[in-house]
Amino acid sequence: MKNFFLLSLFILFCNCTAVNIANIAKDELSNSNPDDFSSLIIEPPYEINGKWFYPKNYESFNQIGVASKIRNLEVGSKTSNGERYHPDVFSGAHASLALPSMISVTNLSNGYTTNVRINHRGGYSNINTIELSPSVFNILGMNSDVGIVEINLINQNETFILKEAKTYNAEKKVNKAPVSSVSLETIDTIEEQSADKESTLPNYENNDLTIKEVQTGKIYLNITKFSFKKSAISFKDGFKNDLNINIIVSKEGDKIYYNVVLGPFDDIEELYNVQKNDIFKHYEDLSLLIL
Repeated sequence: MKNFFLLSLFILFCNCTAVNIANIAKDELSNSNPDDFSSLIIEPPYEINGKWFYPKNYESFNQIGVASKIRNLEVGSKTSNGERYHPDVFSGAHASLALPSMISVTNLSNGYTTNVRINHRGGYSNINTIELSPSVFNILGMNSDVGIVEINLINQNETFILKEAKTYNAEKKVNKAPVSSVSLETIDTIEEQSADKESTLPNYENNDLTIKEVQTGKIYLNITKFSFKKSAISFKDGFKNDLNINIIVSKEGDKIYYNVVLGPFDDIEELYNVQKNDIFKHYEDLSLLIL
């Protein structure tokens, strides 16, 4: 029994060495006592297509991946945390962020950045990390159904919830307002205003968008990585010759890695469709590599 336990620990630690390159979630709370990890879990872990997700509280969170449009919600249907969905509200779906959370989303092709409320579950692949409402796609200038974005956590677990707002206009006002100033009383007061006074409310459209300076580069689908070049070459040789498989060297701290990648890709939709292929879906290290 003791030998079995030691073998299990050995296997566990061996499987924990993989680190994604461009798809990274920073959890500063994890630097605390490992025994406190269970206190970070805010929902029961769940499984989607053989992959497990662990919703938890993050002190900071940064991630780069492909954004797609929300497809499984209709106007007025409930999100995962009981709010009402409307495509004109800046909302999104994520696999592990707390519900609700406010994040900033940056379109890495032009630097356009806006704040988005995460209130639904989605983005279940290593590449398609977030789903966004059509209004977010429009303001960020993403003309197709997918785009490469960077997301950063602003705050989470606000003290108010949109499901208390009974109308779509109330939802929009709560979504735009600063967290510290929102209350159900202010929603009710606004909703009592007549329709002809609606135009006197602040025009948020001019304040929703900021532009960040972003560094662009070639985009690769990172399949996996190795510490030894011979291992990377052997792995690469196992793929079909018609695939554009390459080996790229990267550095993380003092460590050198040999990344087996597919690409580069000029068409984001092509990358999005390729990563859904059965050939790649079992690779846990699958991520974006931007150089």
